[in-house]
Amino acid sequence: MQPPPLRWAVAPLVFSRKARNAFRAYGVLPVLRHFLGRLSRHGLRAAVSPPQVPPPEGNPRGTYQDWIGRYDRWTAADRRRTRREMDAFPRHPELAFVMPLAAGDTSAALEAVLAAFRNQCYPHWELHLVVDGSNPEALARQAIAAVMPGDRRLHCHVLPGATSPGDALVEGLARAGGEWVACWNPCWLPAERALFEIARHVLAAPEAQMLFSDHDERTDEGLRRNPVFEPEWDEMRFCARGAESPFLFRRSLVAAVGGLRPEYGEAAVDDLVLRASETVAPSAIHHLPRLLMHRRAAASADATRPPEAHRTEGARCALREHLRRTGADAEVGEAADGCPIRYRLPERPPRVSILIPVRNGQALFKTCIESIRSRTTYPDYEILVIDNGSDEPAMLDYLRGLETEPRLRILRDPRPFNYSALNNAAAAAASGEVLALLNSDIEVRSPGWLEELVALALLPGTGAVGACLWYPDDTLQHGGVVLGIKGVAAHAPRRLRRDERQAHPRVFCRRTVSAVTGACLVVRRDRYAQAGGLNAAALAVAFNDIDFCLRLTQAGYRNLWTPGAELCHHESASRGREDTPGKQRRFAGEIEYMRRQWGERLRRDPAYNPNLTLEDESFGLAWPPRLPPFE
Repeated sequence: MQPPPLRWAVAPLVFSRKARNAFRAYGVLPVLRHFLGRLSRHGLRAAVSPPQVPPPEGNPRGTYQDWIGRYDRWTAADRRRTRREMDAFPRHPELAFVMPLAAGDTSAALEAVLAAFRNQCYPHWELHLVVDGSNPEALARQAIAAVMPGDRRLHCHVLPGATSPGDALVEGLARAGGEWVACWNPCWLPAERALFEIARHVLAAPEAQMLFSDHDERTDEGLRRNPVFEPEWDEMRFCARGAESPFLFRRSLVAAVGGLRPEYGEAAVDDLVLRASETVAPSAIHHLPRLLMHRRAAASADATRPPEAHRTEGARCALREHLRRTGADAEVGEAADGCPIRYRLPERPPRVSILIPVRNGQALFKTCIESIRSRTTYPDYEILVIDNGSDEPAMLDYLRGLETEPRLRILRDPRPFNYSALNNAAAAAASGEVLALLNSDIEVRSPGWLEELVALALLPGTGAVGACLWYPDDTLQHGGVVLGIKGVAAHAPRRLRRDERQAHPRVFCRRTVSAVTGACLVVRRDRYAQAGGLNAAALAVAFNDIDFCLRLTQAGYRNLWTPGAELCHHESASRGREDTPGKQRRFAGEIEYMRRQWGERLRRDPAYNPNLTLEDESFGLAWPPRLPPFE
């Protein structure tokens, strides 16, 4: 594509009102010097880029193709800059890729992979093709001759007899050099800058032991679609989803964990990732939030299948071994709810104290209580109702009727409403080892909700655990909390329909989040106390759950969200909205506290990709991404 004419850059300078005033005030030469200085600082391409075409009416931001054109393009100027930067590298890490060829692989797929490697701007790599006796060696050599004849970075290894993909990978890794290695699949095409970005990151982060990046699909016609923007490393999410994009490993790490194990077949890489992740600190597993990989669209037909469809028997075996090595009491199944692992409760499950602050709203409160009593299968729990000055006759009558319930206690606390203080007082009076904070407008749907939440809360290193909450119209109310949305935090992705779950398997899986809502939050009592409970002084109503979860994270714990516990939330039906001057002043003060207290932490959520928006709860694209530009 030809660069745009220089007049596109000069015309605004000459004809804009600001430019004319500058010429009149300072003269021609100073203004031209300023213009040339901008060219030298920002590069000719940035100065002469054509004016932005407004997006189609009804789409305020544009399409994914528009987003790529703005934030993910790679130009001749980028290539020149990259070459200069590579020349200045103190060394050039060698990257090795091993790709076994399966019987169904085609010459077109292989040639596409070879072409993608040929076009890499970083030249210090090697690709090892491994062919066994049942696959045509001629296919590999023909593709090499067609795309990269004579290139010494390409190696073709022929193994005698038929071998499994795992055996082929083991053989290829044994023959490959390289400081970093990856097991490759013909469905993956590295972006032109991919290996350069990897090498640059390796040099900048010597502590890194494993790497992975974001990816999208690319059709045979070159159209890109369906981007997958990953969070930072999350063991819980990996156990639910497996490896969805290529992982690169430091070669010394692969050797330290015993190499690849071919008996796991296609899941050998998943097994390697799990064993390696057990050996290194989570901070050594680095995520590059760039679209460095493209998956051939023809190979992506299963991309929206539910999580268990990605689980072969080899993958389930790898998970079982991982659980055994880490000492988890759990079993691996084929659940379709994004929770393939079922964590077992102790033989004698701990008592759970369910804390429910309430003031009036008898109809919703009765639904909450009756749903707990009729649908909860957890064997040992108590309900602590914190009556915050109810005065409606129907509510008072209902509360009197509950006073004889053996599992239920009513605490009278008529102080001015302070959600944090009410829960802290109830926690002090509770007898359970585990606390479950619950809003009075929650309705239990799944009988095993408390088993799921408590089992996760008891895992080593877990702080708070949140549930999957639905609105009464079966749209999603809470799928975890994302920091930074609308300035502080919000639930995302909100308002997804229940029948859309299959299309969002990466959301509807058990995973680590920065925070969960206090509308249904389960935490061990000792960790509640360790974090200081809810902040009654500064956060009487809003954001106390977010602040609490962030203090748990600060103490070294992880917060989890699970789709395995489903409840219905009639949101804010009991308290109403922030619709009076007093409530609005209080809410503004709580926002200010959160920004002052957590600052930068609110602007970077490790469980949410910086390429995704903070303007709403849609999980949509960020315009622009919260990343430095390539240049």
